[in-house]
This record gives sequence, C-alpha cells and structure tokens, in this order.
Amino acid sequence: MMAPMPHCFRRMVDRETITIGDRYWQVIVGSGHSPEHACLYCPALKILIAGDQVLPRITPNVSVFPTEPEGNPLAEWMDSNARLLSILPNDLLVLPAHQNPFHGLHIRINQIIDSHRQGLQSVYDYVSEPKRAVDCFPSLFTREITDKLIGLATGETLANLNLLLQRGNIHKKTDEAGVHWYTQNPDARYIDNDENIPIAT
Repeated sequence: MMAPMPHCFRRMVDRETITIGDRYWQVIVGSGHSPEHACLYCPALKILIAGDQVLPRITPNVSVFPTEPEGNPLAEWMDSNARLLSILPNDLLVLPAHQNPFHGLHIRINQIIDSHRQGLQSVYDYVSEPKRAVDCFPSLFTREITDKLIGLATGETLANLNLLLQRGNIHKKTDEAGVHWYTQNPDARYIDNDENIPIAT
C-alpha cells in the first residue's frame, strides 16, 4: 500500500518557509498523532493545511505504538496544540485530512484538548482497582471494540495510561505472565497539570 522509503530527502523544518505556486507557506510542526506532523500555514490566504493534527468532528488518533512502548504521545499532542493556539490566528480556513474544511481553529483545538482531559480523568477513575489496558476501553469508548479496532483502541488507551504514569497519578505492576496492571497511586489524586494551555472564551 505504500511506496518504499526514498534513499535521500530534504527534511522540512519547523517554522521554515517554503514556496508553493506564488505563495509562501510556513511549516508548523505538531506532534502526538505522529512524531513530526507538518502543517502548512499561508498568512496571505489565511489557510492552514492541518492534516490530522486538528480535525473538525473527531479527535485525531493519539496512540502508543509497540516500537515506543514508554512513549508519551498524548502529552506531546497537548503541548503541541497549546503551541498552535499561541502562534496561529483563529480566523483561518482549516483544511483537515478528514471531513470538511472549517473555521474556528482555537475553539476546535480547545474542544479536543478538553475531550482528552475528560478521557484522562475517566481512565484515572476507572483504575481504582487494578486493570489491564484492554479492561479500560469502557472508560474511553462508548462503542464496542471489534477486532478491526482493537489495535487503535489499545494504542489510545495506553497513551492515556502512559501520561498518567509519567505524572505519577497511577502505578503499573507487571505480573509473572508479563501482563501490565494499572491502578491509582494512593499517594496522589488526578490533577490536570496542563494549566499552561490557554482556553478560548
């Protein structure tokens, strides 16, 4: 389904300017959905090609992958979107990778950040007793997780668990079979540590 990797390439760097047609576009790099996600911003046209970084009606998939099991992509996603709020204006036409173009970038980013904050609280509440990652699906998803969705669901659940682990809100223990069990840290309660994220009013 994908072409082979090229032997060489020129990497686009955050905040560099490239020319497409007769317009200048600024590279804005986000993270979380992927390690480096390039959005393209044209001030003259007031357009942001957002890709998967910001979507209009669904939340981007933010997952832990087997290649980086201790990764914290959800924290990276929250931080990078706080940065988007600080450097991009709100009056842009946003072109996402899925669904329809939209206006109201700041409002949408804050909606998604708030959704992830609620998910973190829900996962934290759910592990009052030891749970495996797959046991935590009901805390995040309202629909049944089928075999086709289990990989994405597991990755997203682990992203929430890893963020809570790194904040010290929960513990992880591994049993003799190598299964990870997550439970609340009795010495800490869930506290949202992202006060630096501006919220649109």
